[in-house]
Amino acid sequence: MRISGSAVGLLRARRAADAVQKINESLDRYPLATCCSACGSSEQFSVRPVIGRRLARQWGLDRTERAMVDIQQGHLCEGCGNNLRGRCLADAILARLGIVGPLTTAWDRASATRILEVNPAARLTPMLSKAAHHVCTSYPEVDIQALPFRDGEFDLVVHSDTLEHVPDPALAIRECLRVAGSGWVVFTTPVLFDRLTRDRTRRPASYHGGDSGPSLVYWEFGADVVTFLLEAQATEIVVNRDGYPYACAFSCRRSG
Repeated sequence: MRISGSAVGLLRARRAADAVQKINESLDRYPLATCCSACGSSEQFSVRPVIGRRLARQWGLDRTERAMVDIQQGHLCEGCGNNLRGRCLADAILARLGIVGPLTTAWDRASATRILEVNPAARLTPMLSKAAHHVCTSYPEVDIQALPFRDGEFDLVVHSDTLEHVPDPALAIRECLRVAGSGWVVFTTPVLFDRLTRDRTRRPASYHGGDSGPSLVYWEFGADVVTFLLEAQATEIVVNRDGYPYACAFSCRRSG
């Protein structure tokens, strides 16, 4: 028995409507800030489902978890196009710089800052490029586990939704800390806070889409994600909760 094209379309429409309903229920329960930390806009925000059924099945997401990830990746500022995880990253960068936002004008008030961006952070990259010194690399062409830079060459190392695609996250963070010297490493990665981290290498291959095409996922991070930072010998760890429970940005450094 075949399902007609119109029936398939109706089924998809119902699933989409169900996803939107769950997203709205989540936002009613946990509302978000109405000002964008990236561009400073307080204009309209939009949200749309972005997690496909295959990825939801691979992650074992229930309806609530799926809505959380949809908001993390699909809640957009109409002013600059940054999604929630990008805005969380902007919040954390501003906090580490000790500057009140938005990020797009932060460099007028910041001291000379040397930034390494490991993998372009989407809509934040043009804003980060305004820093006094900015280097942007692409993973895996430049391996975050073996960065070709001197110890302490940068004041701030930034990466966004990259760590889950790295075989050894602790080694990657250790390398970022090395080139950051006494500065900060600031990043986002997808985290499901109601579960523990899962190693995907013994599971069917899973991929996240991106500007450069599908990227293999090695890790599904949970609430214990900070253990990788401790293993990397970070001595100071900060969690920016501006987007919680949908998203968080993490900062770490070796102080003293």
